[in-house]
Amino acid sequence: MTEEENLMSVGDRVTVDGHDGVFFVMGSSDGWKTVSLLAPNNGKGVDNVPLSSLTLVKRPGPNGATRS
Repeated sequence: MTEEENLMSVGDRVTVDGHDGVFFVMGSSDGWKTVSLLAPNNGKGVDNVPLSSLTLVKRPGPNGATRS
């Protein structure tokens, strides 16, 4: 497993290279080579997005500071 695979999990928020907005990881395939994403606000789902095109959005911690 690569570092990205260890960091990525279902429910994480990510950005996609070349697209505006934040998406949610719904699932993975091919051993985390591609993922299925859901756009916020009842947006469309997108399948087979390469993991290499994603950037993990840091989650806020309990005190508001970001964490990985």
